[in-house]
Amino acid sequence: MSMQDASASGLTTASEEKLRYTIVPLHNASAKVTETLVDMWAGKSAHEAHGILARPDVLVTNQGDKDKQLPKILKLDETVQQALTAHAGRESALAQVARAMAAKDMGALTAALSVAEKAGVAPANLQKGREALAATEAARGQRQLVLDAFAEAQRVSSEAFGRAEALAKDSGIGLSVSSHNGSTLRVTARTESDGKADSLNLDNVWFERMLGGGIKASESVDVEVKASGCCVMQ
Repeated sequence: MSMQDASASGLTTASEEKLRYTIVPLHNASAKVTETLVDMWAGKSAHEAHGILARPDVLVTNQGDKDKQLPKILKLDETVQQALTAHAGRESALAQVARAMAAKDMGALTAALSVAEKAGVAPANLQKGREALAATEAARGQRQLVLDAFAEAQRVSSEAFGRAEALAKDSGIGLSVSSHNGSTLRVTARTESDGKADSLNLDNVWFERMLGGGIKASESVDVEVKASGCCVMQ
């Protein structure tokens, strides 16, 4: 094993820098013994090692132990492949979580955390991702609250504007809107019965939000309330 290296394809012969053994001859043993050991095991696959160790001249203290351990050698390649495949899956899942965190993408982060959990990534390694997801969800919730508030403001304003239109229609009041001092609009209500009119100045920004477009200082707008209650700008 000290002469092997683990890879996605199983055990392979370790490169020079990855060798993990030191052989020291004792007593009358010579350097030739070192060469013999290296020749015997370097470059041998798990199946080849099994064949050598299974021979009867490899004596052991307890034959029962030898009988139990030999089959495990044949499974080494498969075990290494499974372990490294699982490891690669966890590494890939963690990288996916990191990318989703950097992008602050809640959907991608939720999916990445699910993949990482299925890949067997330790919960402690996913804590930062879960915290980022919680923060992203909280931020989205805050944005939604603001948007809901604007939607409600639009609904209330639209209803109020509609009531004003309906009141003018029901009362037979003619309406006109013109620019006043650039930043305000003058709404004039005129009655045909006496030919008189009264006016009200409104913030141009308000009118822009209500009708979807502001009025320039050089422009004027006539608003005619028809039988349908629709407001027509000319």
